[in-house]
Amino acid sequence: MRKFVIPKDPYGEFKLYSNTEVYFNPGITVLVGCNGSGKSTLLMLLKERIKRLEDTLLLEYNDRTSGGRNLMDKFGFYENYEGLATMMCSSEGERIIIGVGDFISKIRRAVRDTQPKELWIFLDAVGSGLSIDCIAEIQDIAKVIVEDNASIPTYFVISTNEYEFAKDADCIDVTTFKHRTFKRYDSYRNFILSTRAKKDKRRYKNITT
Repeated sequence: MRKFVIPKDPYGEFKLYSNTEVYFNPGITVLVGCNGSGKSTLLMLLKERIKRLEDTLLLEYNDRTSGGRNLMDKFGFYENYEGLATMMCSSEGERIIIGVGDFISKIRRAVRDTQPKELWIFLDAVGSGLSIDCIAEIQDIAKVIVEDNASIPTYFVISTNEYEFAKDADCIDVTTFKHRTFKRYDSYRNFILSTRAKKDKRRYKNITT
């Protein structure tokens, strides 16, 4: 288990989180909360702290910066015209899978070259546009990566709003840092709506103060 201390007000303007300590168990963890609740911010803060750890490898994929048009530009620059054509003819969900696949293909090489004592992998903004079978494919790949690196603590953290990622997973509520599990869609839906209510209350308070 790895613990981190996170500031409640990372922007110095208003309290984003209601707790300061968050812990992760080795394996796959899903960060859950509505849009704007602090999932990507938490990953950014974790990144700063993980980089201070010795003999630790952090690899991250964010579809907004690593996928989509950016990946198409990369394929064009390296004259990977087959990959470029596939991206141009694919749906949004298929493009995400291609981007994640391009990212994951580098993990084994990075682990071999650096030989870390601890491995962290971040997937951010990978939920929108994904079909159930694509989500299952990413989950299967994540499990394989964790199993392949069983000799070292491996933390695979996914930030998403998709229920299929959260179902039966070790989830962290980013508003409280409490660990949760979801067995039913209606309970997950109610949870997401409750985090949106917290966000709206926080936003209103920030506007009126």
